[in-house]
Amino acid sequence: MAREVIDSVDRETARELYGLLTKFMGLYHKKFLCVLRSSGGCEARLKKNQQKLICHLFFEGEATPSELSRKVGLEKGSLTTLLDSLEKIGFIARKGDPRDRRKTLVSLTPRGRAHMEEVTARQRDIILELLKKLGRPEADELIASLKKAVDILERL
Repeated sequence: MAREVIDSVDRETARELYGLLTKFMGLYHKKFLCVLRSSGGCEARLKKNQQKLICHLFFEGEATPSELSRKVGLEKGSLTTLLDSLEKIGFIARKGDPRDRRKTLVSLTPRGRAHMEEVTARQRDIILELLKKLGRPEADELIASLKKAVDILERL
């Protein structure tokens, strides 16, 4: 069965997926990220990778630097610099892992959590306004399609 699936996927399918992913990323950037970034309203204006890292900690919880490096796609040296900058402004804290003294855990501080709560509340409001342009049936269809896409991509 698995061999049949592999055989049915060809270069044209890969090319089509690449095109769709590229188009999706462009639309996501234009329709969501640009609007979210231009909305302002936060105490701290973070750089993209800083926001990406604290967003991951907000939704996924504490993690080791190695886990963060893999999850946010940064080299360990770049991650260390990023962690230092976020620690300096009081958004993250590092502590020893009680289960393994060789490891360090990174977590959000109350200030970092408050920042993320403000950001996510603002993002929800902006997304709500965008979804109103679609109407309920299309919004439900979009959410269902994205859930399916995320599920498939997580299995890769």
